[in-house]
Parts: sequence; C-alpha cells; structure tokens
Amino acid sequence: MKLRITVGGKAYEVDVEVAAPEHPIYGVGGCFPMSSARAPAPVAGRVSRITVGVGDSVKGGQVLVEFE
Repeated sequence: MKLRITVGGKAYEVDVEVAAPEHPIYGVGGCFPMSSARAPAPVAGRVSRITVGVGDSVKGGQVLVEFE
C-alpha cells in the first residue's frame, strides 16, 4: 500500500506493508466507575421498578427507579 506523508513541509510517497502480529495479543483487566453518588429519597417508599441494569450507561435526567 502506498501512503503519502509530509515531513518538515516536504511530501514523500512511501510503501507500507501491513502484517499480522507474530503472536496473539491478549489483555486482562477490569472496569471501575470513575465516581458514584448516593441519592437519598426525601420520603419513605417502596421501589416498584428499576429501569436500568448493572453496567448500563445513563444520562442526566434519566429515570432510574420508580416508587409506589
């Protein structure tokens, strides 16, 4: 594959060969929340429905729980 690159204002056309890695690449890790918040209810009540699941992304203003 030919690519055109510019170095120091001068353009060059170069041949690039894309090769597969010689060895498979594996990764191990985990995900952790960057922050969390508590949301105490101003009145007592029973949760009737949870609208999100573990790991779901949420947006500001989105309903997360419904109370009876």
